[in-house]
Parts: sequence; C-alpha cells; structure tokens
Amino acid sequence: MEQAEPENNALKNGYIYVPYDPHHYTFLFSYHIIMKIKNVARDSILALLYSLRLTSSTVSNGSLLTIVTFHRVLPQNLRKKYPFPGLVTTPEEFRWIMHTLIQLYDCGSVTDMMSKWKKYKKPNKPLMAITFDDGQEDNYRYAVPILKALGVKATFYIPVSAVEEGGMLWHDLLGFTVLHLFKKGPELGRVNEFIEMDFSMCRSPVEAARAVVRRAKSMDQQERVKFINFCTDKSYCPDWAGMMTWKQLRQLTHDGYEIGSHSMTHSILPRCSDTELKTEIIESRKILQEKLKVPVSTFCYPNGDVDERISKLTKKAGYTCAVTTEWKANRQKDNMFNLGRCDINPSKFLNFRGKLSKTKLAWRLSKLKRFLENLKKDDI
Repeated sequence: MEQAEPENNALKNGYIYVPYDPHHYTFLFSYHIIMKIKNVARDSILALLYSLRLTSSTVSNGSLLTIVTFHRVLPQNLRKKYPFPGLVTTPEEFRWIMHTLIQLYDCGSVTDMMSKWKKYKKPNKPLMAITFDDGQEDNYRYAVPILKALGVKATFYIPVSAVEEGGMLWHDLLGFTVLHLFKKGPELGRVNEFIEMDFSMCRSPVEAARAVVRRAKSMDQQERVKFINFCTDKSYCPDWAGMMTWKQLRQLTHDGYEIGSHSMTHSILPRCSDTELKTEIIESRKILQEKLKVPVSTFCYPNGDVDERISKLTKKAGYTCAVTTEWKANRQKDNMFNLGRCDINPSKFLNFRGKLSKTKLAWRLSKLKRFLENLKKDDI
C-alpha cells in the first residue's frame, strides 16, 4: 500500500513539504540558466575591473583603515548544525581568505594597525585589522593555528559573562533551542508561549531561529533575560559551540594577540539603562584587564548598535576606539568610536563555478563598490 503524501505545507523532517509541480520545475530550470549567464557576465566584469586596478587594494583603500570581521570558524559538518550558518567560515575558507588578504594588505590587530595608521598618512601597503567577535572556542581551535602559520595577529572581542560562566551567548542558546524544538513542529513550545509568533511560514529551522533572535533583540534587557530563562534549555547545545576559557585567552595574549571587550552579556546596548551600560562597558573592561593582566583599549558594540550616550561612555571608560558593524573603510578624520567594519561572508566571494575568487573579494572591499552603493542610495 502506498503511503499518503503529507498535506500541502506540512512539516517533513524539519522542512516545509511542497508537492511536485512540473510547471514549477520548468520555471526553476529557466531561472537557473538565466542566473548562470548573469553570474558569468558579472565575474567577467569583475575580472576586467581588477586587471585595470580599479578594485585593487592600493587604489581603493591606500590611506584608509579597513577592519574585517569573522565570527565562527567551523568545519563544514558543524556549520550545517549551527543555527546561524551565515556567521560561519570553514577552516579551508579562512585559510584561503587570510592568504589572499595578506597579499593585498598589511594585516594585524586593531591597536597595531591604528598605531601604523596614525604614524603613516599613506603606508606602503593598505592597512587592515583582523577581528573576531564573540570569543567562541572554535576561534582558538581552528582560526588561531592558521593565523600563526601565516604570521598574522588579530583582535578577539570577548563577551565577559559567557566566559566567566563557561556557557554560551544568549543568541546561540536560543538558536540551538529553536533548532531542537522545530523538529517537533513549527509551534516551538515554550518559545511561542512567550512571544506568540506564527512560525508556519518559516521554511526551515534556521529561518525560525533567525526570526526568534530578531524578536529577542527588539526586547528590553530585562524582558530578554526573562524570555531566555523561560524558554531555552542548555541540554540542546553541543559541546563544540562553547566559549574560550580564561586559560586560552591568556595564551592568546602571551602569543601577541589582542583582546578587546564585547560587553558583559552581549546586550543590545541602546536598550540598556545607564546603570546596565556601565556594567556592560566599564565592568567588562575591568574584569578583562584583571584576568588577563593586559591593557584592554578597544571595544566592540554588540550587534553594532550604538548611539551618542553609548559612544561617550565608551570613550570615558578609557577605550581608545570602538567598532561597529557598519560596512565601510575608515578615514583618519572619522569618529574613532564609530569605526566601520566589513563582515566576511565566504559565500559572497564565490564565482560562477562555486570557487572562492580573489577578484570578487577585491570587489567586495573596493572603494568603487562603496561609491556605487552610495550613489544608489542618493538616487533613492
């Protein structure tokens, strides 16, 4: 006897089931061919721009300070299990990206590059600071050996409470909880009891996890903490997803890597009270300096969210600069407590063959791309 097919849009193995439709697949095939042609044309244009040096690092960012951001560095099999795969770079991708960047830029930590930037108005090689957000153990396990092999220093931004408690960041805890609950159905149990969202349109567990974290980011500090405590379960979180230890962080400082503060609890700072802000910005620096016995001079705003109240307190706390998530290269006349960064997503560097492309990386970081995007915004 044949098994009945699931009802339309029914959940099947954690994904939405869609019945077979030959017209639908004909359309998809045609769309695939068109996109292939478009991608080949785009790659050819980018190769031409690179050969004409219009996207070269020297032309694009010669007198600027470019800061790039990495998050998790995980093998492909673990990237598939992580609730936010767009934040993951595999060790193979990371090695290729770093090997390419050091050909184009003088790379190092934020403080080292800031020092060179102030000393030389236009250095022989464009300057780039390498940063890692969130302080996860996979950075130490997979990224640091590659950095050492290439002779590159970097800055690691640490959320202090997660290291102190030996746990993980709240958004990871929430993401893994959603992945687990979504397997049972899109109602999401206790999560939905608290926030009452309609998850029936989420096509995958990853999409549901992103939706829940977006909602949590919109909450005030106390409400978010209450939500996390109410609905999450640490037993859903794998061992490989945890934080670096104080011992590992001390080893990083011993090896010449920089440690910066990423706040105490990775809170959305504009939603914090003045008292909470002092804990997030001032106390986090104090603990890092006491534990690691090194100066902590740079700060990373969680989620990139900052306003005048926050930047003033950050400067008053004794930091020399602070970084956001705004995509831009930095000029010396810019506000040092509102520095932009370029988030590294390897999928954006793939050519039409699915291979990492130097010309696409150069384009993503180029002055020409930023100019065209700003022109488009002005037109709108």
